[in-house]
Amino acid sequence: MALEDEVKDRYGDEHLVNITNPFDEDPTTIDAARLSKAARDVEADFEVYAQVEYDGADARHVSLACEGVVLKLLVRAGELKPKEEADWRKNDLKEGLALVTSRDRILPTSGSELTVPSERTSDEDVYADFDRTRFRRIVPSSPAVGEDDGVLE
Repeated sequence: MALEDEVKDRYGDEHLVNITNPFDEDPTTIDAARLSKAARDVEADFEVYAQVEYDGADARHVSLACEGVVLKLLVRAGELKPKEEADWRKNDLKEGLALVTSRDRILPTSGSELTVPSERTSDEDVYADFDRTRFRRIVPSSPAVGEDDGVLE
């Protein structure tokens, strides 16, 4: 079901008529264009803040999206401050929904019986193989020891 229809099912027509026609003194019908634009904006907020695409089949998405549409319409009607919509995006989408959907990561685990030995066997500093002291005297692009370097003797 489209997000606009979900909003209509959850909120009464009278309420939606008033918030979709904020500057009309005697509104009679829901402004479908304004409702549709608010719904598209909320779907975009899902991608930006929760890093997931809005899914009308997921009840978590539908619930938050319906609230978001009404909040957007109220802000655009001048009945709420933009901070309240921003708080919804931050708290509900970015920190709430994202933690159980897009950022709900499975941490890697292992069933291996092997253990990684410690590289540190004494109090000496441990360096990676490419950083060992035996490579100090190597000069890049120099001939290898024992090769004919083309010098006549």
